Amino acid sequence: MSWRCTWCGRVYDDEEPASCETCGRDSFEGVGQDAASTDETVDTGVQYVWVCPNCDREHVKNNPPCSRCLNPTLEKRAPSYEDVERDLDVPSWLEVAKPYTPIIIGFVLIVALFASGILPLSLLPGIGDEVPGSADETNGIEHAAVEAEIHDRLEAHREAEGAPSREYDDGLATYAEEYNQRLVTTQHTDREPARPDHETFDLPCESQPSVGPFVSEEGYIDDFDSSAELGAALTDGLLESEFAANLESSEEYEGIDVHVGPDGGVYVLYATC
Repeated sequence: MSWRCTWCGRVYDDEEPASCETCGRDSFEGVGQDAASTDETVDTGVQYVWVCPNCDREHVKNNPPCSRCLNPTLEKRAPSYEDVERDLDVPSWLEVAKPYTPIIIGFVLIVALFASGILPLSLLPGIGDEVPGSADETNGIEHAAVEAEIHDRLEAHREAEGAPSREYDDGLATYAEEYNQRLVTTQHTDREPARPDHETFDLPCESQPSVGPFVSEEGYIDDFDSSAELGAALTDGLLESEFAANLESSEEYEGIDVHVGPDGGVYVLYATC
């Protein structure tokens, strides 16, 4: 003989169980031997569940303690299916990205600093670290002081010639530094870097700057003891170069970079727009 739970309709063969494994009830009715295999649908009504009053975790049967918070008692309720709906909720891409917001902001900020020219691209691995020679100082001579000396002497020359004055621009100087380092790399390695894209720099002009490179002979840096002497000699070199006419034209801004190669030669890149 088989036994059917009067609460949820589950059928058990052979002996009557002490309680239903599905709903926890202990009320059964006897049925024929073919009840377990019948295809007829049994209307069992509302399928109740056992809910923890402490954390609202739903359980299929009355089998305390609560599997979530270990509360010792459970209450019988109609199922709300809140746990199922909560598990099926799909977070939006904003919710997924929220924990990574500081990383994303930091990355965008770093890209903006390089793109604006506030940080030179030479700081990036594979660019500045592998440029042959020295970008900042050689034999106690600061390259920034030499660049300032060249600008001051060019201004004095333009004033004497009645040519328009030019403002020194840091963004243009950053562009000149990147361009100059690429030329040095080309000269001393088998790599051939392309001309930098002017649109990635914070320049005072929209058009591509005009550039004038000047390269001295090997060992040139050893002939000078101060930034003033070296700046004067490099200014003379620029004024005697093929780019000399552009030093007195109507452009409003200029930027200069001085780089000393591994052979002691001095590389000057003048940019204007």
